Amino acid sequence: PLANVATSLAATRHTRLELSKKIRNAEEVFPEKGLGRTNMESCSPRASPNVAGANEPASNKLAPAPGSLPTTLVKCRTIANSSTTVSIMLFSDRVFLSISQLDGKIGTMLQVTVEDSVIDMSRTYNITTLLGRRDDSLLEVYARQIGERIAALGGAPGCGAGGVDAATGEESGVCPPLLIGIALKKEIRENPENFKMIVDLVIESYKEAIKMTSAR
Repeated sequence: PLANVATSLAATRHTRLELSKKIRNAEEVFPEKGLGRTNMESCSPRASPNVAGANEPASNKLAPAPGSLPTTLVKCRTIANSSTTVSIMLFSDRVFLSISQLDGKIGTMLQVTVEDSVIDMSRTYNITTLLGRRDDSLLEVYARQIGERIAALGGAPGCGAGGVDAATGEESGVCPPLLIGIALKKEIRENPENFKMIVDLVIESYKEAIKMTSAR
């Protein structure tokens, strides 16, 4: 038995030596192929040339290019002498927005979905409070205004919900579902001028985030 094992090991060693010789000979004939070597660059992530937004603009103004996800943008600005932080996170199927004046706290979480009707060309906004205060209607006004402004970037009503045209089945400009966290100081959020500045900051940040995805 030991003799058989020794013979088997010798045969294996001979086979490996013959294989190494063949690889070296192939590299001499085809040096550009790099046979027998590990190409470390192939393990590195690369942007696909066919990804929307890599070499051409994304077809949907409101949806990020798939190859760029996830995308995060944080912008800070002083409103009414209070530091206001807007965070944008773009996912393939929804958008997360956070507006905070309370040391980064998320506050009340609301969801906004937009539905368009091809029958009467109307647009419906559905606002749901998922977490936090349910007795403050002003927070829903903030969420509604943000949803309206983002949906308006995609054009007039007439498309189906979820960013798909109900008539053609093709991708449209309707905004994806929005998850909005609002943590604003009461004395600031109730002021009409502050309301406009806060919503404008959110829309400005959203547009910038979408441009980031298209540039990748």
